[in-house]
Amino acid sequence: MFLCISLQVARNDSNTYLGSGLVANDTITWAKGEVLGKGAYGTVSIQIKLQLMDLLKTLRHSNIVGFLGTSLYQHVVSIFMEYIPGGSIASILHRLKLFVTDFKISCKKFGPLPERVLALYTHQILEGVAFLHQNRVIHRDLKGNNVMLMPTGVIKLIDFGCARRLSCLNPTAPNSGELLKSIHGTPYWMAPEVINESGYGRKSDIWSVGCTVFEMATGKPPLAHMDKMAALFYIGARRGLMPSLPDGFSENAKDFVKICLTSDQSVRPSADQLLKHSFIPKGHTSIKYWEAQKKKCCGTKVSGRRRKKRDKNKEEDEEGRRGGKLATELRAGRDTLQYRRRARRRKGGRKRWSTCSTSATLGDFAHFGAGSRR
Repeated sequence: MFLCISLQVARNDSNTYLGSGLVANDTITWAKGEVLGKGAYGTVSIQIKLQLMDLLKTLRHSNIVGFLGTSLYQHVVSIFMEYIPGGSIASILHRLKLFVTDFKISCKKFGPLPERVLALYTHQILEGVAFLHQNRVIHRDLKGNNVMLMPTGVIKLIDFGCARRLSCLNPTAPNSGELLKSIHGTPYWMAPEVINESGYGRKSDIWSVGCTVFEMATGKPPLAHMDKMAALFYIGARRGLMPSLPDGFSENAKDFVKICLTSDQSVRPSADQLLKHSFIPKGHTSIKYWEAQKKKCCGTKVSGRRRKKRDKNKEEDEEGRRGGKLATELRAGRDTLQYRRRARRRKGGRKRWSTCSTSATLGDFAHFGAGSRR
């Protein structure tokens, strides 16, 4: 299954479109489905979208949404992307789950992630960001809505509408080469240098990673209690400290978020450096590992009250099976009695089985169903 993004384009005199490499007779078999959502940058110039397609073609990573190809039909360019059914991290945090207690149905939000799951997801986000930065790509809009979760527990970064490839060749120095000054992103996740238009590079994504981790840990991004504009002024002015994680989290988790939200981008660590942080699980990046850890984190712990209820359900199931076995024996005894009664009537002989009388009791049925004669 895949996701299709369609764009209206203007046709020139030939069958090629603005250097895109697409031609009118491209053959990709597909069918239009329901609209899954609309992005903030859904309507932009075709030149920008063609740059985006060229960018996505080069990004192949297990933690980056897959680009499958493009098609051109009746002046519409269709971009085919990998479909991710699990939903975004932001939607999971606010997703409602039902509880049935004492014949009452209640619901509440799924809420913040436990720290072990938080560390696993953060590891995968950093793997994707590190891959982008190694390829001189800045995402510029990292947040919970743009971090998707596969049913297997694998994280995928999506929405490269704001992404930009740097022209500088030095992958480590944040202040050398090309620095961007245009404002892109979402207010609560934007770095100070982006807001101030002082020039930014890869380290702006690291600030957004810190805000996303804070969002996964608490259910909201930093400064969510403020108005968007107030939050922008607060972050841009750099006069106050950014909030830290609540006391329920470890010192490693708190330190990770703190160094990500360092105001000075020259001091802020890179994605490769953060992968070595003590908060991040070491040495495991395979899909099988994520699946095993997901089950370990989310599928084994049962509270005392739930355990009692589970044991009670097991007892009821066992009683039901025993009752079903007895019912089967009773049906077998009844059917056999009816058969022998009909056979006796046809032969006109004397009854040979005491259980063939019409006064047979329930106990007689059970006894006969066990295979014994009177």
